[in-house]
Amino acid sequence: MSGAINADSALLAPASSADASELLASMEPQRRLRIKGHSQDPAEGISTLVCANLRGYEHSPADQTLVAATGERLGAIEQMLAEHGQRIAAFPLTTSQRDMTLGAILGSGLDTAAAQRYGRFRESLIGAEFVLPDGTRAHSGGRVIKNVAGYDLAKIMAGSLGALAFVTAASLRLYPVPRRSVRLSIEADIPHAIALIEQAHRRGIEMATCEWGQGLLELGIEGPSEAIEAAVRKLADLLERKVGELELSEGDQGSPVLGSRLAAERESFGGMIIKVGTRLSGAAELQRAIVGAGLAERGVWMHSHLGVGIHYLGLPGNGALYGRLDAVLRSMSVAGQRVGHLDPAGGSIFVGRRPGGLTTMRRVLESFDPHGRLVSPMRTSVIEETENPR
Repeated sequence: MSGAINADSALLAPASSADASELLASMEPQRRLRIKGHSQDPAEGISTLVCANLRGYEHSPADQTLVAATGERLGAIEQMLAEHGQRIAAFPLTTSQRDMTLGAILGSGLDTAAAQRYGRFRESLIGAEFVLPDGTRAHSGGRVIKNVAGYDLAKIMAGSLGALAFVTAASLRLYPVPRRSVRLSIEADIPHAIALIEQAHRRGIEMATCEWGQGLLELGIEGPSEAIEAAVRKLADLLERKVGELELSEGDQGSPVLGSRLAAERESFGGMIIKVGTRLSGAAELQRAIVGAGLAERGVWMHSHLGVGIHYLGLPGNGALYGRLDAVLRSMSVAGQRVGHLDPAGGSIFVGRRPGGLTTMRRVLESFDPHGRLVSPMRTSVIEETENPR
């Protein structure tokens, strides 16, 4: 190995794919590992494998692609790409997320408000290099956008929570940084917010982000100034207001989301976060159910990416309200999972309705890691749900 890594250490940080391969191949099959995007407190009898020392990238501005090691920080990637007028789809929402590694956002499957315009983060993945738990090095996809050969294994790495393999590099499709971005903030309950978005779509108003939370709707608009001004005028007409009466803010660093009130709330939150998906009209039903169950008055909040039907629910404290929220989601036949404050020993990450395809998911997990070497809340939950169906 190029770096002096003690295979018996509690924290393992290889500096290359070759190092990671040699390290894993040298371990006993019963050795237990967990994969993280950054250093973490050690767990009894479990070593932590982190991508923090994996550095380097290859940027092709003409092809609008980037191949980056998973230890690269999102903020550094964003800064480098901005010099070429480009960015990744999942532009960071908060200051703390800008310090995340590419591996952390890949493993968590984080979906940002940008998903409305650029698709979910996994859709921008065109390839990945990874090391299997037995040390085998592999790759899927390629380094160019027009690559459809073979099975697209790269995309199943997104959101796998370290249950499949140690991803060492990812190939990403890039997008041009808009000339300008603005954020329109509107006080509205969720039914009125949904109605406004539907009317805006019918009027041909293209929005980059549509996020609602705590009675506030934030709309992001990107593009040339003349296109933005035309969209703002149409929105003013829908709201029956003058343009000068609207609460407009210039986007921060090319993003209509950075600096917003909703982003600031997420930044300061320290509790458990649940991610669920519904159709657009289901957002209002979900909010009503949370209020009706008395969860809102206990501090549970909901932020919704209305354009794509993704919702993040925040539970304050140590998760004491988790059971009540789970019951609400089951009654609505809504499936979701924990995405914040994950604990491998903390029970199933799945919330609400039992997700589909669990048997297939288990087969995939066992194909990648037949000895069960990787400790992951995803593996624990899939096995629990298949052996003890709810």
